[in-house]
Amino acid sequence: MKKGTTILLIALLIAGCWLASCSNTGQPSRNLQFEEITLTKSEHLFADESKPACNLSIDFAFVNNANTIGAKDSINAYLLSALFGKKYQQLSPQEAMEGYAKEYVTNYRADLEPMIQKDIDNHIDKDQLTAWYSYEQELKGSIETYKGMLLSYRTYKNEYSGGPHGMYATEFTNLNLSTIQPILLDELFVEDYQETLTELLWYQLALDNGVETRDELEEMGYATTGELAPTENFYISEDGITFYYNVYEIAPYSMGPTQITLSYDMLEYILNYDNKLVNELITLWN
Repeated sequence: MKKGTTILLIALLIAGCWLASCSNTGQPSRNLQFEEITLTKSEHLFADESKPACNLSIDFAFVNNANTIGAKDSINAYLLSALFGKKYQQLSPQEAMEGYAKEYVTNYRADLEPMIQKDIDNHIDKDQLTAWYSYEQELKGSIETYKGMLLSYRTYKNEYSGGPHGMYATEFTNLNLSTIQPILLDELFVEDYQETLTELLWYQLALDNGVETRDELEEMGYATTGELAPTENFYISEDGITFYYNVYEIAPYSMGPTQITLSYDMLEYILNYDNKLVNELITLWN
């Protein structure tokens, strides 16, 4: 065998071993590239510009390239489901966005046109009709954290459909890019972690608000509309794990959402170090 051919074969074997090692350790991080698409839509009842309208705004970030076959579609299925719902997860991002917008307008007209027609027939004031029947919805899907084998994705929905105020909520989807599966609290922490984690949440919330006791927090309004407990609505970042509670979940609407970030140092004794992803996160940010 010629010397040059031997060297080439050795190089190929080394490269093959390196790639296999990367695959076995879950590295590299799939080299994800992202794209953002937007849509704005305004449609009037009865397609009549003199009538109230619904206004829809969508801003959607998704994966447009990955270095592993099938990874892009698998990841996007989770992102599409998170923002638009499960029935859209097998569509392309553009198809899902346009399909959702079409359904939103169709439902708006189907639900409200019979109702507004009765009010028009009863000679209800036009300004009142505009206030009652003008709907708005804003959807936004964005990348919160992308690092190593972690992708934390944020979805935001703000909707007004009559009443004294609109409703808004933020939800997070955390994916282990090695397996392309959601990351759950039970994976990140040791068994029977709930009580300790709850105490840490109360402790950090008190620090964030400059008080010392749980009673003081409750006087402020916390835990008056729901129990403060570990939630699967969290995201992972360099700062630690942030638990996110939307309006009404643990506090009144007037107080807005609540975010509690627990550092990795605080969580040290309950983190599951048998979990490969936990060790990678600690390594990434230490």
